[in-house]
Amino acid sequence: MPDPQRIAATAHAVSLLPLPASQADLAAVGVARGRIRAARDAGELTPVRRGFWVPTSVWLAATAADRHELELRAALRAFPGAWASRSSAARRLGLPTFDEPSPVGDQPHVHLSRAGTTWREPGLTVHGNEVPEAFIEPIGRLLSTNLVRTAIETAAVPSPRRALAVIDAAMRLHVGKDAPDVRWAVRDPSCRDRACALFDAAVAPFSRHRWVTTVREAIQLADPAAESVLESMSRWSIMAAELPAPQCGVPLLGDDGVVYWVDLLWEDRRLIGEADGRAKYTSVDDLVAEKRRQEALSGAGYQIVRWGWDEGVTRPEIMIERLRRALRS
Repeated sequence: MPDPQRIAATAHAVSLLPLPASQADLAAVGVARGRIRAARDAGELTPVRRGFWVPTSVWLAATAADRHELELRAALRAFPGAWASRSSAARRLGLPTFDEPSPVGDQPHVHLSRAGTTWREPGLTVHGNEVPEAFIEPIGRLLSTNLVRTAIETAAVPSPRRALAVIDAAMRLHVGKDAPDVRWAVRDPSCRDRACALFDAAVAPFSRHRWVTTVREAIQLADPAAESVLESMSRWSIMAAELPAPQCGVPLLGDDGVVYWVDLLWEDRRLIGEADGRAKYTSVDDLVAEKRRQEALSGAGYQIVRWGWDEGVTRPEIMIERLRRALRS
């Protein structure tokens, strides 16, 4: 009969190691395979992948993003010489991703790259491709494609509005690395021009790939002043509908003397567009502050059109018709 104290000691030993712990890590601290199997059978250890373990309590408490990180670490150790890429690198850098959940759970699919052949298994793809060393760097403690290369790989999707959301966010992160106040820094047109030139140069080697046109279009339309995926995807739909292109991230003076930042602005029409994501107003205080903000901007002579994810992305024709009416008025 398994010894509960011995099983608990095994789980504790795993918890003291960098997670996920490999069988070799455990062997180095005197934990044999039999003890690992006993702890697994008792439900105290969970395999992240073959030969890599975490305490079950850690796994159950982990979010989908946490589980993805654990699987990514295990995969990188299982495939020496590989690096995080595509959406796995994007998640670590803070870029938008549009991954479907992995077939082995609710955590996202893990993507690595390496020189050589491609390997696929449930929940993991190791892409075989050549990447110049200049585009690979440590992100935290893990090797990964850098921001520019990751953005290009992540934006290589059939959806141009998703591509724009990725490149907008990547340019903003790039500018923010050296700017004390990114909101003001991205207001400088030369800042956007430099970012575009950097991304254009990075995408140039892919001129024969099918997806390069989508990425290049996203680079040309990108604006690092965009602050959210909803804002970026809405802006793409606005331009696709041949409405006048708005400015992104503009400071305006309300009639109360306070400067407010607005998402989108058509200055000549005195029209503000507000892309309201779910996390924008999380309390009654947020709603009260937003009401005062809207009154101050309306008092300064601006018309405001608002939309959420459903109207801006799922059914963008609703947002477009609202804006079209407002631009005509």
